Amino acid sequence: MIDTRSGMPEGATPVRAKDELAVCVEGVSMVFNIANQKLNSLKEYFISFMRREFVFKEFRALEDISFRVNAGDVFGIIGTNGSGKSTLLKIIAGVLEPTNGSVETHGRISPLIELGAGFDYELTARENIYLNGALLGYSKSFIDEHFDEIVAFSEVEDFMEMPLKNFSSGMVARIAFAIATVMVPDILIVDEVLSVGDFAFKQKCERRIQELIEDHATTVLIVSHSDNQIEELCDNALWLDRGHMKMIGPARDVCQAYRLLGGGIDDPDVEKTLLDALALPDEKKELPTETIAMKDRYEMAVELARKSLGEKRVDHVVIASGSQFDTRVLAAAYANAAGAPIVLASPKALTPALTAFLYEHRPEVVTIVDRTEAGTSFEFDIAAQVSSLIGADVEMLQAESFEGLSGMLYERGARSGIWGDVTLAGKPSECIAMLTAASLVNDRHPFIYMYNEEALKDSRLYADESSLRDAELISFSEEDSIIDLESPVDIGYRYAKMNYETVEALMPKCDDLGVVFASSRNLSHAIAALQFAISQKSCIVLFDSADPHNKAKALTRFLRWEIEPSRMTFVGPDSDLSAVDKKILRKSLCAGRR
Repeated sequence: MIDTRSGMPEGATPVRAKDELAVCVEGVSMVFNIANQKLNSLKEYFISFMRREFVFKEFRALEDISFRVNAGDVFGIIGTNGSGKSTLLKIIAGVLEPTNGSVETHGRISPLIELGAGFDYELTARENIYLNGALLGYSKSFIDEHFDEIVAFSEVEDFMEMPLKNFSSGMVARIAFAIATVMVPDILIVDEVLSVGDFAFKQKCERRIQELIEDHATTVLIVSHSDNQIEELCDNALWLDRGHMKMIGPARDVCQAYRLLGGGIDDPDVEKTLLDALALPDEKKELPTETIAMKDRYEMAVELARKSLGEKRVDHVVIASGSQFDTRVLAAAYANAAGAPIVLASPKALTPALTAFLYEHRPEVVTIVDRTEAGTSFEFDIAAQVSSLIGADVEMLQAESFEGLSGMLYERGARSGIWGDVTLAGKPSECIAMLTAASLVNDRHPFIYMYNEEALKDSRLYADESSLRDAELISFSEEDSIIDLESPVDIGYRYAKMNYETVEALMPKCDDLGVVFASSRNLSHAIAALQFAISQKSCIVLFDSADPHNKAKALTRFLRWEIEPSRMTFVGPDSDLSAVDKKILRKSLCAGRR
């Protein structure tokens, strides 16, 4: 019996060997000319052309791309939008002619390059099957013979007489994929078609692709924004970045690097550090690692407080409003200095987690920090409820403004004698960075709100000291400094500027140092993680989990620190740091990388 889909005897072994060349791309470049001006008519075009005013701007979509794909391989192409993935597939399929270079293909190509290409949306689904099949080179008799198979695979039996314009993009993709794979091609080109179908149909398409590969040695070139899909389906992969080859190799390695760098960042040193770390051999020794993730900020704060305390019971607890970022910052500084855990309260009611924590420790004193200016103060009598619950002496510290609350906490701490020698000053946007940095100098640091340079000048602070260890006032800036005092007046303060480089110089050197990673995107987690890090004798690395560039730079900065942590803790969900991020950190530390 003859297999009408492949033209081969049923059960016969494919003629093409797995190591036979299927696609060869050599030095391919593609340049598009983009007009610098908009012309609305042929007349305007002609006039501009004759006056030599019609100017094109070159856009280099691809630059010197070369790779080879063997028969039966599944080759993936990944990259961000505009990186040239679809352009490359069109060149391989023969739709576009490259500006430079050559493409050599061996065998019959079945392209699924653009969703809906080769369809007329005014025609019915039945008519479009014949139309698209004809464009792919199928005869009418072949379509007649395989019509039922196409319809059954696409699962649109009840809609055959409906115009295609009424179909969803997923239904169109089903039909397109079914037509393209009804005859076994030598080379199947798939461009994002699997991204629009539902989960069940995606699995069905993947099974069809596997069938083509295993039973017929079909070569598959697939473009997808899903690096997980590329890693699962492909043998090898190419990472395109703005038309250039960023990386090529085994799909698993390429996809891991792509995830690690968030699709690419514009910092060669950062990229090299992270990719070098990824290339290290797997760790041979275990580094104790823990991930702390709870369902919300309130449970997270309680869990981190519990872990900070261990078996120790406390007689003083600080509660801050979970809806106020600035309040949490000030309360964290006060709690650290007072040796008290900080937990968060909902503005609406005591949460079960907080209630259980208070009942478990039954502290004698509870300090509640609240700012009332923004209208986000507690909507219930929290002091009365806490007092009724555990019989504690409840202290309410409330002010309308951030400045007022910072002054109140500073004075309260000064009367209690809890503050150390280091004071922080700066803007709210720098609070987390300063609290983190100063924890390496002294963990009993008040924070004074200075909203701009003029406010700090008005405070008449002296600024001629460069040593952080001797400073009485610290301001933090990722750049050189947010503050530049032209005419400082000496009233007894020694002032120092702090940035990431000076922080690194202060990293503690000890045999039992931990490291805590937390996302600054979730400020509640970051503040609680800071106190946890101090209690655990750990340094803390903060990063913006929503910004791949920021995250990559933060991880790179950490890898360059001269420390050998004995344990790692990740605060927050796995979405903050991916499995690849955690893997390179473990590999680098276990390999003794500095």
